[in-house]
Amino acid sequence: MINSSPMILMLSLILILVACATADDLAAPSSGPVCPDGMFPCNGTCFDLSTDTQNCGSCGNVCSLGMVCIKGVCTCMAGLDVCNEKCTDTSIDPLNCGACGNICPANAICIDGSCSDMSPQICIDGDCSYPITMQLRNL
Repeated sequence: MINSSPMILMLSLILILVACATADDLAAPSSGPVCPDGMFPCNGTCFDLSTDTQNCGSCGNVCSLGMVCIKGVCTCMAGLDVCNEKCTDTSIDPLNCGACGNICPANAICIDGSCSDMSPQICIDGDCSYPITMQLRNL
């Protein structure tokens, strides 16, 4: 007669391991909400890390004021450049005129990315005597 006890013992061990694994999976604590595709849990709430300015690319990565989150990267809106971690319009910013860090001299303004000491004017019906007041866009 063939001794079947080693075979029975092995099958018993396999069944016990499978039962324990299944019980552990069922008893595992939840690590947060189940988010829809493309969303990730941050502090118990689901966010789209590719577009959320408060969680851009990773939980808690906040984009600076004036920036948007595109594909998980904080970047400036179209037409603006990043200078000193802030968005600015280098065509009119006297502290970043034409390029980051290019500061216009005192009493000069930035027009189309160039420092100028001339007051910009507008022309109405050929008369160019009305000064323009330029204001820096603070974003």
